[in-house]
Amino acid sequence: MYTTFHKLNLIIIKGNGNVLNINHEINKLIINGSDNNIEISSSGNVKQIILKGNINKITSKSQKILNISDFGSGNKRIFDRIEDEDDEDDNIEIQPQRYVVDSEHEDTEEDVNEEEDELGNNNNQNNYQSHGDMILEIVRNINVLIERTNMLNNSVMHIFNLNMEINTTNIESILSNLVDISFKNKDNNKDNEKCAICYENFLENEQIKMTGCFHLFHFQCIKKWIETKSESPDCPICRMKL
Repeated sequence: MYTTFHKLNLIIIKGNGNVLNINHEINKLIINGSDNNIEISSSGNVKQIILKGNINKITSKSQKILNISDFGSGNKRIFDRIEDEDDEDDNIEIQPQRYVVDSEHEDTEEDVNEEEDELGNNNNQNNYQSHGDMILEIVRNINVLIERTNMLNNSVMHIFNLNMEINTTNIESILSNLVDISFKNKDNNKDNEKCAICYENFLENEQIKMTGCFHLFHFQCIKKWIETKSESPDCPICRMKL
């Protein structure tokens, strides 16, 4: 009698009259011999069973067997709801799908390995396809993010340009309301009036502007002042709104 104590990927039984007690997870169980007795406990888990021999008996207290392939004859399978070995009324016999195979063809361990390799290749292809779909989805999300960022930048630039246009129009309107003043000779500025912004005396033929509050400034000085305070420009001297 043999008992499993660890999780195994593959068990192959080639002899006859063996007793195997499965207490752990087994990915694949292949029975090539005859008259073998396989007992699967409630803690056992066999994902796939392949029966190639004859008159084998499989008894299970677990509902975790996913796939059974029966290539032999006279095999007996009793699964699920086994509370007591003496209570035969609770035993339920499940007939798995039978496969018709060429009697002259004998599957070998090499065939089993080929089946496992094919299954592994299919899983890899599915993983590659899944990864490819994931990458495509990421690329789509990046493209959408770039497009939305460009739209946001265009909106911000439009608002910025609109504000600049409004500010420029406002500055030009304020400058146009200023009065031109000029001194033809030095005697006209005998009081040595100065620009309150640059503190330089007004000279002959300089471009001078007077605000509505009758204060004088160099044109370039008052223009720069208004541009700096474009939102709400006022007089540098009396703070009257221009």
